[in-house]
Amino acid sequence: MNGRIVLLLLAMVLLRPIEASATPQRPDRLLLLVFDQMRPDYIDRFGLKNFQKLRTESTNYPNAIVGHLGAETVVSHLVLSSGRLPRDLPWQDEVLLDKQGLLGAPGAFYATGLLGPDQLLKLMRTLPKESLLPFLVKRRRPGLVAAVGEKDYAALTFGTGQADTVVTMRKIQGKCTPDGIAVPAYIATKDRFKLDCSKAYGTEGSFYPMDGARFVPGDDPKHLGGDAWVTDAAIELMDHEDWSALLLTFGGIDKIGHLTGEADGPMPLDFNPQYHLEDALRIADAQLGRLLAELERRHLRDRTLVVVTADHGSQANTRYLGMGHSAKAIAGPAAGDEMPAFWMRHVMESGHVAAHFQDSAIRVWLTDTTQKNRDAVLGALKVVSGVTEIHALVQEDAGWHYRRVYEALDKQPAAFQAWAKATSQPLVDSMANEAAPTFIALLADGVGFDLLGDHGGAQEKVQRIPLIVFDPTRKPQVASEQIGLWQVRDLIVAAMGLGATRRHEDGTLP
Repeated sequence: MNGRIVLLLLAMVLLRPIEASATPQRPDRLLLLVFDQMRPDYIDRFGLKNFQKLRTESTNYPNAIVGHLGAETVVSHLVLSSGRLPRDLPWQDEVLLDKQGLLGAPGAFYATGLLGPDQLLKLMRTLPKESLLPFLVKRRRPGLVAAVGEKDYAALTFGTGQADTVVTMRKIQGKCTPDGIAVPAYIATKDRFKLDCSKAYGTEGSFYPMDGARFVPGDDPKHLGGDAWVTDAAIELMDHEDWSALLLTFGGIDKIGHLTGEADGPMPLDFNPQYHLEDALRIADAQLGRLLAELERRHLRDRTLVVVTADHGSQANTRYLGMGHSAKAIAGPAAGDEMPAFWMRHVMESGHVAAHFQDSAIRVWLTDTTQKNRDAVLGALKVVSGVTEIHALVQEDAGWHYRRVYEALDKQPAAFQAWAKATSQPLVDSMANEAAPTFIALLADGVGFDLLGDHGGAQEKVQRIPLIVFDPTRKPQVASEQIGLWQVRDLIVAAMGLGATRRHEDGTLP
């Protein structure tokens, strides 16, 4: 053979992109996608074609649930990446009781979602890195592991401090620019990733106005925001890096879901948003399609494990006890003692309350744990409208757990009672440790204390999530078992051969 031809063929082999290399026996790349506040019923209700198509090609888990409290973004992303329930994590909820004084004075309270990157990283360093998904993926196949998302705390906790880069946004004077950890210059300096975050897009009169183009595309086609921004950043990483895992979290559905409360249909809003839930869902569906098309184009579809899920579901607060005043018909019942300010003032004034948080469940922390104070606060919680159960934190020989101290389930529909009897105890126990709330009050369907659409609690619509796992080495199937977010890490570990997963008898990691 002509020597020049031999050299040319050799050069073609050496220069061939890694995407075209031989298919491994197991997937050696991971695309983990979290669509914040996505519910599984949306896929068919709104005819989301890319979700539907991927579901038919994958293992679908129709009985998947969050499986823990609080059912919150800042909790669930770390649950996904660590495989641990909140009771085994540095924080369990939107409120953090820093019992050990890791961030400052022992016993101080913090709003978890407002912690800075250094604080979050300091807390996450208390977890063994060998149990964290980003570390396990890099150990299996060296290559870039990146976490990307509009919400800084979601992307940071997804990355666990073990991702090579975290790409998110920072807002200053109405402008959003790339921020995070080790953000590549080709993203940080690229004009496309700079957004106008000054406009409210018709939500000026709401309690939760739009943050410019942070969570929605906006009106500048050269600087699309929201979920399109996340996808473009991911594709930019694909263009420049030999990557092993992309952990992508999309916040558009969550923003619109909170804002409009349209989880179960139209709501009577007293403002006129430019974006509705259906718009957010179709934008998210388009991004899923773009990412799958990129895998095909790069010849990576047959070597990439694709996992699609959500961090929590959502319910419409149709029996609205919240502070938003965003819907004409349900801004507050006529009776004065039904107004939300009354209820929370009622609980706060009943005894010595150190901290409280409420969304689709109420959580109360007491530092005065005398029986007199506990009884006083418990009595106040019992009469709060919509409370179906109250669980109290106790410590016994077996460790921390919750004991149900009040229930009014007989007043609820049969389906609600069945769901509560099957799930309430394991859900509240998923939080139980020395820093957990003293009381957790669970609420009826449609009852919430914050935004028009909300989550956080134990209601079925809040707990139900999609879980679609595309493994190119396996045939599509429907898996009937109920699986929680804390078990998704183990599914990934098994599918990619990342190492044996050893758990204690109670399901916790060593």
